[in-house]
Amino acid sequence: MAFERMSAAATALEVVGIPAAILDGAGKVLTTNGLFDDYVPNVVQLRSGRMTLTNKSADGLLEDILPALRSPLAVSQVQSIPIPAVDDQSACIVHLYPLQASARRLQRSIDDRAADARKAADDTSRHHHSRTI
Repeated sequence: MAFERMSAAATALEVVGIPAAILDGAGKVLTTNGLFDDYVPNVVQLRSGRMTLTNKSADGLLEDILPALRSPLAVSQVQSIPIPAVDDQSACIVHLYPLQASARRLQRSIDDRAADARKAADDTSRHHHSRTI
């Protein structure tokens, strides 16, 4: 189920013209869209399933950023990596979004609302039963 959601997210970004790859915390590519695939192998390379950048300084930034995105403290800070133009490839910017942190916040919100709904249902049930004799 999670893979289908990730794939759908990548496809949705493609529909609006945004290249996208969904990575796990170690930089392993889980899914991509067709626009992202156009950047392979000139800008991005996949080595043992991991995403690397062909520009060495940009790849160094990616290596530094990935552990920070895995941190539970990574709330929603977007990290950006500039990639200079090379030969016939235009300059571009890679943006990294910590989706896991967003997913954790969403799950907490869902859990909180479910707990509130259960409490309200319990309170209503108790109130209803206390009147019934």
